[in-house]
Amino acid sequence: MKKIAYIGLVLGISLTIVPCQGQNNWYWQNPRPCGNHLRSVQTITQSLIVAVGDQGTILRSSDGGVTWDVQSSGVSVSLGSVCFTDANSGYAVGDSGTVLHTTNGGTFWLPQPIGTTAHLYGVSFATANVGMIVGDAGANYRTTDGGHHWVLQYGSPDQTLYSVKFHDVNTGTMTGSYGAIFRTTNGGAKWNRQYSGTDYELYGASFPNASTGTVVGELGTILHTTDGGDSWVSQPSGISDHLSAVSFSDPLTGTIVGDNGLVIRSTDGGATWAIQSSGTETWLTGVSFADSKTGTIAGSYGVVYRTTNGGASWSLATPGTRFPLYAIDMADFQHGAIAGAYGTLLITSDGGASWIPRIISTRSHLRCIRCFDRDTAMAGGDNNTILRTTNAGMSWATIPVPGIPADPLRPITFTTIAFRPSGIGLMAGWKDSLVKVTDTVNDVVRESWVKAQFAVAWRTTNGGGSWNSVLADSLIGKVRAISFTSDSNAIAIAISSSDTWGLMFWTSDTGSIWSGPSNWPRRFLSMSFGSPLRGVIVGDLGDTFWTPFGGKGWGFGRGQPKRNLWGVSMGDSLNAVAVGDSMTIIRTIDGGRNWTSEWTPWDLSLNAVCAIDKQHQIAVGDGGTILASYSAGPATDVQRSLQSGTVPRFSLAQNYPNPFNPSTSISFSLSARSFVSIRIYDVLGREIAVLVNEVMDGGAHLVRWDASRFPSGIYYYRLKSDNGKFTRSMILLR
Repeated sequence: MKKIAYIGLVLGISLTIVPCQGQNNWYWQNPRPCGNHLRSVQTITQSLIVAVGDQGTILRSSDGGVTWDVQSSGVSVSLGSVCFTDANSGYAVGDSGTVLHTTNGGTFWLPQPIGTTAHLYGVSFATANVGMIVGDAGANYRTTDGGHHWVLQYGSPDQTLYSVKFHDVNTGTMTGSYGAIFRTTNGGAKWNRQYSGTDYELYGASFPNASTGTVVGELGTILHTTDGGDSWVSQPSGISDHLSAVSFSDPLTGTIVGDNGLVIRSTDGGATWAIQSSGTETWLTGVSFADSKTGTIAGSYGVVYRTTNGGASWSLATPGTRFPLYAIDMADFQHGAIAGAYGTLLITSDGGASWIPRIISTRSHLRCIRCFDRDTAMAGGDNNTILRTTNAGMSWATIPVPGIPADPLRPITFTTIAFRPSGIGLMAGWKDSLVKVTDTVNDVVRESWVKAQFAVAWRTTNGGGSWNSVLADSLIGKVRAISFTSDSNAIAIAISSSDTWGLMFWTSDTGSIWSGPSNWPRRFLSMSFGSPLRGVIVGDLGDTFWTPFGGKGWGFGRGQPKRNLWGVSMGDSLNAVAVGDSMTIIRTIDGGRNWTSEWTPWDLSLNAVCAIDKQHQIAVGDGGTILASYSAGPATDVQRSLQSGTVPRFSLAQNYPNPFNPSTSISFSLSARSFVSIRIYDVLGREIAVLVNEVMDGGAHLVRWDASRFPSGIYYYRLKSDNGKFTRSMILLR
């Protein structure tokens, strides 16, 4: 392979930051109803449940967890605890001294400052009037008038209090750092420290009666008392994961939850505990029972489980995968596929309104996916995994690729797939191998073998029917992305085997022969081209690069935050979206020269994004996160555009996005010139809007409905023409 020290020229152009024009809205698609981490839950009645968590998240169900509403909290801090004194009055507390109060069952919350900026982790009420709040720096506040006034009680500034729980009108327990356990027998007026026998952090307590109780904490700590806490006995749990919360549904039956999906159950008052299968590996943070049968568990990525048999079994109440998602590609506005951890494959045929999981034969992580059309797609990942579907994702077959080693100790990881319409394609990644290293110490030459990754690539000329190796055992590095810039030219980016710098190499004959690499002092993580000349690369700590010369010269982008960017996609030659750590989303409208950040009310890391065009994008990430975005545009009721090309059949697509707020796009096609009407109806069948009422040419069309003046709910849109009629439903969710 020809070695070239550097490719092109870094453009030395002085640029100014240009704000992103228009407003872009991101909408949650998976998991439902949202994926923010939940920190606490209370099962208030058999029907009413409230959970709180990160980014000010408040989830409420009034039908026993069948459906959930995302309530507005008015804050973006993490909420750590929630407590209701009855079906109407409740409190939530969180970071930066946040205290929220509701008097209507959790549908509306108001802030109630108590004079602190400390992080608050626990809240509990002994009666409707007497309650406690605890947190950092020994913070413990008490109210005796139903929360109208809070008085700071004495607490050690070196002591963090993680939980407070009243077991009856007089008796309560606080737990905290360094094995702290405090007990009150007078409604919280005075607290006495008890000897726990441990220095571990203690996160929760529950007493089924005045004498018998359980405290849980880090590294599998379970403490048990039968004398009201005068003495505590450590119970061997056999686990090292952190235990976050404990709750008893009756004097004998208790449930503990913790990291890695741990659910531990006791049926003898906490004397012994047995691990249950939860069906999840996410960490669980809260558990609460309304009575001896009805209970709720909450945890990371918005997961909620419900029981109606006292914890003997649990069922998922918030649907959707929580596995990390690594790649997405859309064949058109309606059809696409997502790949992720543990063999996760999701497909959509309604623009992402629903994502259907597909069962495949592997549990290997899938790192890349490419949709050729609505029927044909390929996915690749760890352990030599290559899959192909030709029936819109209904089934996936393993593709044999020549030259893949059978050695299980040196598997290939596929990370990128690129295709041209002609059927020429490339797929690439890396394989683990060993490299001999020699050094000299005191004139003695020593040899050793170290683990390294070699870049690999395969090429097809018949749409993936057969493949041949074009890059193997000649370049140390891990290929991250390949992009075709024309029918013949392609660029590949990689990370050095040591994970310290970026590599770039290129081909001018569809991948038969590669030149390079050039070494860059930055790690490359993703790349996309919107035209043969214009492309962007993103990487570590917000690094962005742009080219107007087909990759022969690169400039530095501006305006991005200093966070790792894992995915980028161009919708056309100027518009692109990049995503990364901590829900980082940045957008450019000038080909990558300048970037602006976009805010969302979530805080999960994103791994990949697909720009269907400059207005529509879908991003995926950790915890099963799927987000969709579209440009809001001018504030008009209806916007229409004629798509190029002719569609041979009469059809009406599912609106996109769905659910939506406040605007959505409806695409339809006509087989011939016809009079067309599109009308919107509410659930009572009343016509509320007319989007189209005129003669239109045959072909594909797009119309947009701005529903900003209508309330949340289910609506119906009906297409009627000389070709026939269709009716579909959509959801406006504010």
